[in-house]
Amino acid sequence: GIVNRYIATQGPLPHTCAHFWQVVWDHKLSLIIMLTTLTERGRTKCHQYWPDPPDVMDYGSFRVRCHSENCTIAYVVREMVITNVETEKQHTVTHLQYVAWPDHGVPDDSMDFLEFVTCMRPKRVANEPVLVHC
Repeated sequence: GIVNRYIATQGPLPHTCAHFWQVVWDHKLSLIIMLTTLTERGRTKCHQYWPDPPDVMDYGSFRVRCHSENCTIAYVVREMVITNVETEKQHTVTHLQYVAWPDHGVPDDSMDFLEFVTCMRPKRVANEPVLVHC
């Protein structure tokens, strides 16, 4: 069965991206859930801490490559590989971003959110926590 363990963080800032990826690496996380857009009403809500596909970006001791990005109306699924540049070891990460959650509110369409949860469930790994941030 699935153990419901989560790591909750704030959305990374430009100067905390390396720390964010360190947490992902240290806990061997394979699923990141992002419950916000990058900007809303002209205000930055979260720094983009991943590269656009097929690019690579370095964050401290980690190199992140986004292999794919698939969008629906309510969410985005990204597949990434994080590499420890010191050891060359790699780890695969799925990044699910729900983009239909308004600031200071709740989603307008519960079916969109249920579809997001349905997409997330098979990506869970049994004893591994999921990182969630807004």
